[in-house]
Amino acid sequence: MKNFLAWFRTALCALTTEDGRKGWAMLAALGCAFVMTVYAAAVLWIVKSNPMLAFWLGVASLAIILIVITGLMVLLGIRRSTTLEAKDVKLSINDTGSGQ
Repeated sequence: MKNFLAWFRTALCALTTEDGRKGWAMLAALGCAFVMTVYAAAVLWIVKSNPMLAFWLGVASLAIILIVITGLMVLLGIRRSTTLEAKDVKLSINDTGSGQ
């Protein structure tokens, strides 16, 4: 019990730092991703007799996974930049953030 209380105090103290908050947020996102993956697999198993419904539920599951992976990339500090060009229009997107 004493070891658990020491761990719990350390875990709570980690919330006072930016890296600690990022770590807890990443663990929460990973936990949610695991639960949603199990949920999606269960639902797809239930509707396996209806191919159209199973297909669209599978597409929705992939969209959720994409959202979670993007969230993890933001939490981990991975920076992306994209440039799209079409005729006379050039669109540049980056998430390098603002300098502090």
